[in-house]
Amino acid sequence: MPSSSPSLPQELIIEIMNRLDSHSILQMALTCRCFYAIFQSTPIRYVYELGMNSLQDAGSGMPTDELLVLLRDRQKAWATLEWKSLTTVKVPPSRENFKRSAGVLARLDRDELLSSIYHLPPNLAPGSGRSDGILWRVNSASIFTAARSRRTKSIPTQLRPASLTHLLSSQPRILLVDNVLALCVENIDLIRLWNWTTDLLLFDSFNHVLRDYQRDLRSFEFLRRDAFIVTSETESGQILVYRFSPTTPGIPVHVASFGLPPTAPSFSPGVYLRLGQFQPRSTPGMLFTHLPESRVLCFVLAYPYRMYSLYVCNSTFLMYVDNSGAGASGVQDVPWEVWGEKESRFMEGDFANASCLDAHGSRVIYGFSDKSRIEVLDFSSIQPCFASPIGRQYGSSNPTIVSYKEVFIQDVVTRLPYWVVSRAMEEESFNRNYMIMIDEEHIIALDTSDIRVYSF
Repeated sequence: MPSSSPSLPQELIIEIMNRLDSHSILQMALTCRCFYAIFQSTPIRYVYELGMNSLQDAGSGMPTDELLVLLRDRQKAWATLEWKSLTTVKVPPSRENFKRSAGVLARLDRDELLSSIYHLPPNLAPGSGRSDGILWRVNSASIFTAARSRRTKSIPTQLRPASLTHLLSSQPRILLVDNVLALCVENIDLIRLWNWTTDLLLFDSFNHVLRDYQRDLRSFEFLRRDAFIVTSETESGQILVYRFSPTTPGIPVHVASFGLPPTAPSFSPGVYLRLGQFQPRSTPGMLFTHLPESRVLCFVLAYPYRMYSLYVCNSTFLMYVDNSGAGASGVQDVPWEVWGEKESRFMEGDFANASCLDAHGSRVIYGFSDKSRIEVLDFSSIQPCFASPIGRQYGSSNPTIVSYKEVFIQDVVTRLPYWVVSRAMEEESFNRNYMIMIDEEHIIALDTSDIRVYSF
């Protein structure tokens, strides 16, 4: 019979629990009364509940008891979609695009050049000395003026495409993770990786191994600083996982090839990564930030006359990256039958309006085309029934079944747990050209003349 009073010092037990994931903390707590009493303490409960919500502390320095109260309040608000405030900011009518990253909205003109920036202040604790829900507009000209007085780095010649005309006609993307910059052209016939702090060109796909796949590649995205994925339309579609050194030039190591649902011979899909862009560190001022491994990636699979969405957690791919770094050799061929059912959710979807779909961390938001309501899907570990009377949970015992409909060889069954909550929106909230975005603390709705920020 287990002892109720372990001989280990309490400080050591707390240190051990602090180093475990949430599921392991709970298992340890259930082994004896002493461990359970420590589990109920505020510091351990805070660590446990952060992990169950796929979050981590952002380093605010606030007392743990205050952070735990704020965490529970924030998560309850998300579980019921009960935002604390709504701020509307009128903007000059325009067809310019918006991009969101790290607490700011950047407005781009038709040439993808920065025209204005709107700062989204974080929702700090009451009494923090600032008003919630205020958008600060920054004139981009002042940023460029200030930048001229600072030391900057220009992109080295070897990173630039050989043909500028080719680049401008091919929708280039630039992605940045810490000190690694990627330049890629979609549909991908160019990937170049550059360490901008050391001026090293780490990889050029034009001269190396990826050229064997180039005709079939579609999307590129970082998994983290030392790993990336690309999608391929080979056979029934694949997700290719690569590991590389962020400090030393070399050819990326092809770690694994994840197969997609097997299709009939005439139904090869287009495979595109639409959501889940990597944010390497927390937005300044935020209390909590999502764990990198919990980030949900959304793939759009386009077949003739039908479109589907595939949701996968970052940790599924990173497990193979870590195993490769630990000594596993060779490319792991991972057919859909091995990973798809347990590690993903595969759903039918209407993506006619791509701007009505966005993701951040473990959450995905979808705005319906009739503008009547929004829906948030959360792939974190928390049980929504504890906090939300309106949330619907889909665990492994509630699979999503997509009928084969002559596209697939058989029905596609997936069981990745998630929960979903929806809310009706005011009729005047959006016009037909609206965009919708999500981050740690906000839902942002944008149309041609205003920005609406729903703050949690």
